[in-house]
Amino acid sequence: MQKLFPNSISTVKFLKNTSIIQYQSRQYAEKKKYKFSPKILILMGPPGAGKGTQARFLKDFSIVGAGDTLREESQHNQELKEQLKRGELASEQQIAELLAKKISNIVKDAEKKNEDAEKKIEDEKSLEDNKQEKDVVSLTDIVHPGIVKTQNIIIEGYPRNEAQCVKLMDWFPEASTETTDISFAMKNTLVVHLMCDKDAIKKRLKGRLIHNQSGRTYHVDYRPPKVEKIDDVTGEPLTQRDDDLSSEAIQKRLETYRNHTLPVIEKLSEEGFRVVDINSAGSIESVHQRLVEELKTALKTSTTTSANQDKDKAVESVQQPVLENVTVNA
Repeated sequence: MQKLFPNSISTVKFLKNTSIIQYQSRQYAEKKKYKFSPKILILMGPPGAGKGTQARFLKDFSIVGAGDTLREESQHNQELKEQLKRGELASEQQIAELLAKKISNIVKDAEKKNEDAEKKIEDEKSLEDNKQEKDVVSLTDIVHPGIVKTQNIIIEGYPRNEAQCVKLMDWFPEASTETTDISFAMKNTLVVHLMCDKDAIKKRLKGRLIHNQSGRTYHVDYRPPKVEKIDDVTGEPLTQRDDDLSSEAIQKRLETYRNHTLPVIEKLSEEGFRVVDINSAGSIESVHQRLVEELKTALKTSTTTSANQDKDKAVESVQQPVLENVTVNA
């Protein structure tokens, strides 16, 4: 026995490494079968409810909103730029196509990261084969986050009416017979309805400051910029929307929301989407905490307690995709 295994410690390491390599192979095969399906947060609410603020408080999410997407596209789409400059609204078809294009690019970028991670695993496996009696690269490096991590997406303020709702549901095979380039799963989707009373909304809107290029928002009282009316990041001037300053315009927007968007939220619930109401009248931090709790519950997030526990579990099961890092941005 001593001759066969002159170094029992090395033998244990070799057997342990072999198990982890076998786990890698199983995980790689599982990834090939796994259909890439992002975690989706559909963030809805009346103007001034805090959709943009809460969206930007979540890390590791790509934010997709109709307004921001139109502004971005108009930077290199002269026809759309002229259309918006004339005060004409983009059609529902245009908006849906632009949102789908942006989401597709987000997903493709994430898939590319997965491919790079897979290559890294294969390279590390080859390296390990040549160094059988040495410790493997740490499991946290081998099990690269890109292999099992989906791209988390926030769809902000969309859909706003019945026509947009129909376009949105085309992206969910369970809710539509249409075939599109995007295929989301309802089980990976949470609809959050941010609610706020009319007086609070008016106060928020009348003090809201906006950085037009990025969509970042501030408030003269609740969340002022470091320098008055100047964006913290770029140093560019902040503006106020004309319809934020007019009580009549605010009332009209709230009526539009009540008549056109609230029925959409009810429709999504009827179609089987998980819909959660959150009172957004509190502080930004308290609303954020409630939102995080709902995300973790609805999308069944999990966290890893230690690297050692990861190693112990590595040879037992393939880790499933989870929603990670739902925390406040620094």
